[in-house]
Amino acid sequence: VRLDRVAEEEVARVRGRADESGIGLGVRTAATAVTGSAKDLALVVHNLLDNAVRYTPRGGRVDVDVDATDGEAVLTVRDTGVGIPRRDLPRIFERFYRVDAARSRATGGTGLGLSIARHVAEQHGGRIEAESELGRGTTFTVRIPLVSA
Repeated sequence: VRLDRVAEEEVARVRGRADESGIGLGVRTAATAVTGSAKDLALVVHNLLDNAVRYTPRGGRVDVDVDATDGEAVLTVRDTGVGIPRRDLPRIFERFYRVDAARSRATGGTGLGLSIARHVAEQHGGRIEAESELGRGTTFTVRIPLVSA
């Protein structure tokens, strides 16, 4: 599966919503192939993009990068959104965990998207990590082994 193409397709799917919300959306990709399911990988990218757009205020930015390094495809989704409190970061990949239940209800979150993203990354032999700073944004990084030559 070409992860770069999957990411580009998902960015195209959310571009209209980002534009309507006044959020800049950028994508930069390099050809990267991984073994797995295009449908499942699209779900990871979509969940990360959906959260990024949902929690980034008007005038903010979301950037998606796909590259290859050290035998891994690296997908990065970076936003300038509201951020995640440090105390919540260890739990954000748990099923049904929501950083702020009131905020999630207002924006429609279920607490499953990041859990699904972690599960899919692991099913593809990879992992997902998050870094965040309140008021400055969040970066999610997914690493999946490249196709063996």
